[in-house]
Amino acid sequence: APVVVTSAPVVSTPTTPAPVTVGGNGLFKTDQTRSSYEALLELVPLTNIVQSGSDPIWALVSEGGAAGLGNDVVSEGQGYAVMIAGITLAAMDSNDLNRADAINRFYAYFNGWKKMCENSTPVSPCQSVKYCNGGTVACLPGWKHDKDFTTVVGTGAAPDGDQDAIAGMIFAVKALELDDASNRPTWYDEVRQWADASATSFMVYNTKISTSQKNRIVKLGSCWGGWETDGNNPSYHGPGMYRMMKEYQANFPAADRDYTMPNFNDNVSTLEERWQMVIDTSYKFIAATQCADVGIVPNWAMATELGDGSVAHFPGAFSGSGTPQYQFGSEASRTMWRTLFDVAVYPDDAFEQVEAVLNPVHARLADPAHFIATQENWVDATLEPCDGVTSVFPSWRYNAFIYAPVYSTLVLEASNVATTDQQKMVDAAGVIVNTIPTSTSYYSRCWSIIGILTLNGDLAKASQRVLHGNGGGVPTTPSPITPSPVAVVTPAPVVAKCPSFSDKATCNAQEDLKCSFRFLNGEQVCRKALDTTACSKFDGKRKRCLRKGCKWNGGSKKCVGRWN
Repeated sequence: APVVVTSAPVVSTPTTPAPVTVGGNGLFKTDQTRSSYEALLELVPLTNIVQSGSDPIWALVSEGGAAGLGNDVVSEGQGYAVMIAGITLAAMDSNDLNRADAINRFYAYFNGWKKMCENSTPVSPCQSVKYCNGGTVACLPGWKHDKDFTTVVGTGAAPDGDQDAIAGMIFAVKALELDDASNRPTWYDEVRQWADASATSFMVYNTKISTSQKNRIVKLGSCWGGWETDGNNPSYHGPGMYRMMKEYQANFPAADRDYTMPNFNDNVSTLEERWQMVIDTSYKFIAATQCADVGIVPNWAMATELGDGSVAHFPGAFSGSGTPQYQFGSEASRTMWRTLFDVAVYPDDAFEQVEAVLNPVHARLADPAHFIATQENWVDATLEPCDGVTSVFPSWRYNAFIYAPVYSTLVLEASNVATTDQQKMVDAAGVIVNTIPTSTSYYSRCWSIIGILTLNGDLAKASQRVLHGNGGGVPTTPSPITPSPVAVVTPAPVVAKCPSFSDKATCNAQEDLKCSFRFLNGEQVCRKALDTTACSKFDGKRKRCLRKGCKWNGGSKKCVGRWN
């Protein structure tokens, strides 16, 4: 059935973009994209309404590659829909006129996910214990279903879709927590519990402890993948999503769980430590598969644990879903965004690990030989084969499932790139990613939407609002005040000072005032720049150096003043 808008959408009026902007969590953003709600509506052409009414069930129909000819739903695609709707909802202000419709859309896609789980329960032998709905339903669905949710076409869970859906649930739950309890949807508590139980299931069935018990790696699914010849895939690793699950489960009341927490058969004492192990192992695996000079990874790789607890690339042939093992292609490209997601959502915890992964990618994107500023676009040679990657997806600049996750990484501040130059690249990326022709297929369409939510700053805004306590309430309009008559006085000239500048690029351009944009008491503000003597205290500490508004010398590992 065709999708209909459940309430008339309020489309934002285009505004003249500001010269430069800085998004939430200190990341760059652009005004060159549509709103996230408008991007959410771009899922409409892919959506099949299985059930309408007060308990809607919507399916996100996929096609291409392992997804088939357009008659089926894969957990990857349904996971994208749940995540996109969750992020959009979490980024919305409480008085947004489209919020009620976004809530409904999230619930409809979530119900589609739940239906997949319910249908998969009788055919999920790799999930021997069920944790959802009081221990009666498998929390992780089979990876492929028909578009009407009547048949399970492919059994066994896939962690890429699973983690995206769980992240979407958490965003939605945390967004609704900001509402008064009496105003929350009747299904709020169901999703709240489903997110926790799904996270437990993910840990049990989608990860595998190493022999030494020093590492826990994400598998390729509940039934396959893991260490060495079992095979793996860098793009399945989403450390930021595991950090969300870690925090969510740490704060979830044990008394609210309607299942028994399992024995994980390891020597780790707490669930938080176990999630941290998954996060750290993911970064180790990504580093082991990444080529140092270009920063890209292959579609598929194998992992082994060394005696010192490090993770290394395991040699041999392995592939899946019809994609070449050693290509930076439709699988591998997602690794860039999944890594960026971590710092967008947890900037303080993730900066150094994410920056280490994305630094070589940023260097390629910022190279004047690669980014042609006059054309506001990149050249094909921006990404090229390197050690461990024998090819790059042909015409990658014309396929959103490659360029959207790659260009999205530009929202993180790049090393040795002027703020104004990086903003130009972010704006150019926004224009490119925002282009979604009517004929755009499932995979490219989804990644265009995800790129929009990242580049327009709403991924970071969502995390600030609902995960880090900055949601606030509906702003109130002050009562008008009638001023008393006053004598007209010619004001003295206003002398600008650093605190008067609110955006990063303008602040950092004030050489005469010697300003710098930096963190102060948890907020990003414009203040008088520290000199080199003060900045030198952060030599060897890139993260702290940059957060103090100083400049980092990547060669010497020295921290110096912005202006002296």
